[in-house]
Amino acid sequence: HRLADRHVDARHRCALHHGARTVDPLGDVPERIDGLLQAQALCQQLAHPAVAAEVARGSQHQVAQARQAHEGVGAGAQGQGVPKDLAESVKWRRKAADAGYATAQFEMGVLYENGLGVERDVGQAFGWYKRGAEAGDALAQHNLSVMYLNGLGVAADRDKARVWMQKAADQGLIAAIRTLGGYNEMGVGAPADVKQALEWYIKAANAGDTLAMVRLGQMYAAGVGVTADLVQALKWFHAAADKGDANGQNMLGIAYENGLGAPRDYAEALKFYRAAADQGLAGRRHLGAVRRGRTT
Repeated sequence: HRLADRHVDARHRCALHHGARTVDPLGDVPERIDGLLQAQALCQQLAHPAVAAEVARGSQHQVAQARQAHEGVGAGAQGQGVPKDLAESVKWRRKAADAGYATAQFEMGVLYENGLGVERDVGQAFGWYKRGAEAGDALAQHNLSVMYLNGLGVAADRDKARVWMQKAADQGLIAAIRTLGGYNEMGVGAPADVKQALEWYIKAANAGDTLAMVRLGQMYAAGVGVTADLVQALKWFHAAADKGDANGQNMLGIAYENGLGAPRDYAEALKFYRAAADQGLAGRRHLGAVRRGRTT
């Protein structure tokens, strides 16, 4: 039983998993950048490997979220008081998984990894993901890769992480295509290759992945794997922001506040900072600076 579109948007996949990390490329950016040298310093910060690491991490929890939401499986549905319908759902999924259905095997991995209707057990999660991956389920292959990358339920193995992410990408899973960009940028399972990373990010971004769009904007801004081009950077930040991505909105706030790729425009900066802040992202800390007499 196919539960949801397998090419789900990464923003939505983050929502249910409380421990999922979000990309905040603005962690150390000064609130005021008053000249070209400072603006260039900003672009260099965007090239920091820690940003790529977050993109590469490709949390399996994120990939699972759309399916959990579709089935009404919430984070509170664990331990005592498991709803009867959830218990029944686990029961029938297990039957299907035991019978060899790859999608059900993936879903059992999700349930065990998150402790949904069962006791949380990353070893069991790894085992179910592996069965699903070997049976050809792209989401299981993606999640198995991340288990190997992070050493969850198995000894960390970056080579195997890359192999399984490649298999998922070969099936067209957008999250895997974007994550391969991160693997290439960070040298997971092969020497780092930022030009190859750029190609994977472009492929994912053209398929609608907003994390890839934001990372592309950062790479163009900082000249990572490509000639620096602030206009192209702004284009990709806009593409992500137009899809409601808070990181893209926040990056646009910085761009417009400092005239990066477009004329300086405090009103536009304020608009995008506010949009990002409404989603709880770091734009909130830039909002006050722009408000204080800088929008007139």
